[in-house]
Amino acid sequence: MYVMNLLQTNYHLEDLTEESMAYVNRLFGERYKQWKSDLHHHFRAFDDPQVALQEGCPKELEGREDSWAWLCTHFQAPDYVNKAQVNKGNRKKKTLLHHSGSGPFSYRMDARRRVRII
Repeated sequence: MYVMNLLQTNYHLEDLTEESMAYVNRLFGERYKQWKSDLHHHFRAFDDPQVALQEGCPKELEGREDSWAWLCTHFQAPDYVNKAQVNKGNRKKKTLLHHSGSGPFSYRMDARRRVRII
């Protein structure tokens, strides 16, 4: 909602349908996850977390060094590190990509099965 309120200054979002709002929220979520992933890759490029904290603040966070400090702490938290390791292991186990084109691969496989049944 915070992001939505900021966007209200440039975009007219009050009259969106429920379906459109769901799309916008999904899009926000995807973009945020990608942005956070990009920042995590930037953080990991440094050998030492203290060096990353002191010298690694990305240009997009200049003037908001407190946000970079929070992210550096977040990226080192045991819960985050464990979750990242588990997810990395799970991705290595995959034999098929879970996305193909604009829709999830599983949806395409379900559609293919339905066509064969009919």
